[in-house]
Order: sequence, then C-alpha cells, then structure tokens
Amino acid sequence: MTIVGVRLSDGGALWADTNGHSVSLLDRVQIDTTRGVVEGVTFALPEQLLNPPREACGEVIAVFVRERRSVDCLSLPGADVVALGTYATNAAGSGRVVAIDAVRRLVTIRIAGGREMMVDADTVSEAPCPDDSGGIYG
Repeated sequence: MTIVGVRLSDGGALWADTNGHSVSLLDRVQIDTTRGVVEGVTFALPEQLLNPPREACGEVIAVFVRERRSVDCLSLPGADVVALGTYATNAAGSGRVVAIDAVRRLVTIRIAGGREMMVDADTVSEAPCPDDSGGIYG
C-alpha cells in the first residue's frame, strides 16, 4: 500500500491509498471514503514521509493532473545555485548542500565530521558523491 496525504476542500485532511495511481504533489484527486467520494489536493507523498501511516482512510479513484506550464524561472533569486541535497565542492571542501540563502547567495555545505560551512554560492559547483550514499550526511 502506498499512502499520500490529501487536503480536502472542506479544510480537513486524510491519508489515502494511491490504489496504483501515479500521484504528484498538488494533484487534485478524488478519494473513495466511508463518507462517500470526496475531492482534495495531495500535500504529502510517500517519499516525503519518514514514518508513513499504517492505515488509509480512503482510496484514490481519480487523479486530475494539473496543467504544467513551462515557466522561465532563471530570473528568480538562486535559480542558478546548486540544488539543495546535492553533493558540491569549493576550494574549502566538499560535502552535501544542506541550506541555501538565495537572496544573500550563500550555500551551507555539511562536510566530513558533520561540520558545516557557509560559502558564497558563486564558488560552489556540483560534484559526484564519492560514496554514492545519497543521504545528507554522506
């Protein structure tokens, strides 16, 4: 069972089994519940949950995928900065990007031993993770 969080139109929320549907964040969905069929918007996906709920209160029966527009976001502050969670390097060291201050153009990198350093975003570049751990502590 794969569970997603759904915010209902009345303001309530529930956990729903995806029932095999492919669901993205902020998709409008129809849920079959014991109260009948309700609609809402997904707010939590399985990969975002550390401890997913063991039970669902309904099943997704339809997904209304929102229109995805191609928007040029390169003018937004920080659009050109390395992504949060990636492995990055600069002259002072390499590690996982754990924070970004897009307005001040600062990047915080967690390096070996758990130490963090805040550096100018323009001095940082994405790099391959040496141990391929994928975690923020790698």
